[in-house]
Amino acid sequence: MKHSYIQITLSYLAAGVIWIFTTDSLLRWLVADVERLSTFQMFKGWLFVALSTLLIYGIGRQAYHSHLAWMDERQRIFRTTVAGVYHLVLNHLNNMQFVVSEAEESGALDPELLTAAKKSSEQVRKGLLRLGQVKDVTEQSIDLAVYEDDEGSGWVINVRKVPESDA
Repeated sequence: MKHSYIQITLSYLAAGVIWIFTTDSLLRWLVADVERLSTFQMFKGWLFVALSTLLIYGIGRQAYHSHLAWMDERQRIFRTTVAGVYHLVLNHLNNMQFVVSEAEESGALDPELLTAAKKSSEQVRKGLLRLGQVKDVTEQSIDLAVYEDDEGSGWVINVRKVPESDA
């Protein structure tokens, strides 16, 4: 349901109004003594609170389990996405390493450039491994996996704007 929280709220309101009017009328019809009526109304109020508590517990429990299922699905989607990206980038890295290997054999590229290409390939490979090992999928944990190298010096420039309070 698109707006189930509104339907739940309105249903609870309707049930509460019906409860009050019907039970008050029933008690006035069954109990003639004002003092006893007051006692019964107090018990009726406590019963309403107890039933409301059970209802809220049930709705809250269902919402909690639905949220957990949603989070599990998000985790599965994240893991599948990472695996797909890892596969694509690893294939690209393998092709790049092949090109580097061919360039080394032919002597066509500057040795410093070849060393930089190897280092870059290795850093990307390690970053992908770290990303695949993220357990708690949060923006911060993904940033740490993607934007930091093994020494923590930051092998990729983080171009995202970080709010002052988080810095």
